[in-house]
Amino acid sequence: MKVLVLGTSHTVCFREALTELRTDYSDLTLQTFGLPGGKFADATFEGTTFCATPQARDVALEWNGVTQIDLAPFDHILMVGERFSFQSITRMLASHDILEDAPRAADALISTAALEALIDGAVAAQVSAIVARFGRDARITCLPAPYPLARSWKQGAGHERFITTLSNRDTAHRWMTRFEASIGAHLAEAGMGFLAQPRNTLHDAFRSRNAYAWPNSSQEAAGAHVDNRHLNTEYARIAFAAYANDTLNMRPTRAHTT
Repeated sequence: MKVLVLGTSHTVCFREALTELRTDYSDLTLQTFGLPGGKFADATFEGTTFCATPQARDVALEWNGVTQIDLAPFDHILMVGERFSFQSITRMLASHDILEDAPRAADALISTAALEALIDGAVAAQVSAIVARFGRDARITCLPAPYPLARSWKQGAGHERFITTLSNRDTAHRWMTRFEASIGAHLAEAGMGFLAQPRNTLHDAFRSRNAYAWPNSSQEAAGAHVDNRHLNTEYARIAFAAYANDTLNMRPTRAHTT
């Protein structure tokens, strides 16, 4: 069985974990192909070939060793890194009081029904874009970009203002669940699968555990570029284990319960 992990910069942790993943799933032929977000969006898809633009040639070669990949031979495709309007939705959640909930501040009011409709509309637009590009391909399962790290509450580089605001609200988990349900429903309507971020990698609603931070990416790491959005290879192994269990009906040779 041939499986491709395809997507944005969030494929890097899977690429770096390939040796372990291939050991964990020795019956699979596993490959990755990724590009930075903007370059992934600009890439062409003609026939069955996904191809980096000439401007992305160097990074494509650095990350993948090739500039294009034929999707036809693969039995399953795990597409990682789509955000499904996450930034806009969390900004909207953080900036409003819900009419039916207890008031908190002088934020603008919005009803639950209106907010749910806005979430569904934003998610539907993103799913429609995936379908327009790749078709209704039942081989595709989407794993969204992971939620920012819990440490992103810290002011300075890597601070996530809206996520920090939401983390202080007892309704955050309810809205994360509703957001993910919308993604799953719209992907199902398009004939594709959905894999939510594994629960054991979450710190709380909309935030990932700091244990899965990319190495040397914190504010304290001298000279490092602060990165609170990309997770490490252990996260990749846990996420792929969830995918293999749910979609491929396979178990790893080693358990992942961190």
